[in-house]
Amino acid sequence: MRQIGLAISLYAEDNRGYGPTTTHGATTNVSWIHQLSSYAGKVDRIRICPTDPRKRERLTNNASSYTQNEYTSVDMVDPFGGVLESFRKLDSLKFPTKTITTFEISHKVGINTFNDHTHSREWLSGWNSVTEDIEPDRHGGSANYLFADTHVESLKAQKMKSRIEAGDNFARPPGYP
Repeated sequence: MRQIGLAISLYAEDNRGYGPTTTHGATTNVSWIHQLSSYAGKVDRIRICPTDPRKRERLTNNASSYTQNEYTSVDMVDPFGGVLESFRKLDSLKFPTKTITTFEISHKVGINTFNDHTHSREWLSGWNSVTEDIEPDRHGGSANYLFADTHVESLKAQKMKSRIEAGDNFARPPGYP
């Protein structure tokens, strides 16, 4: 996962601070993970978590064990396409050491290129909406999280659930109203 963080950082340096795009609303089926190939070499080696129970399916279908945070990869827009909120410019985040960019994808998510980002703006509707997108207990009650500064942390699922139940959407970049 750290290699993904380094590749995202290099990509952003070449793209005015913006990370790779997702397939959300896109006219292409090129997932963010494949946009990193010139920065990470063979992305097949880094796009699959060794403990992902669906890793073979993901490899076969050009999918990934990891998913991008909607907040940092998809602008919130009004019905006319005007940007209401954007955290996509990674080098402008207030707290990159506390901003999660990448999660371990839920085993419930369909395996295809288009399932490459969360719907984290909806997570305060309940823990089930979180676990529809990510797998917070993939590693014996915890999961790995990639942050905008490229560090990775293993965080307990119960801690993350408590944050959601307290009205704290851990996917939202901190420091903004």
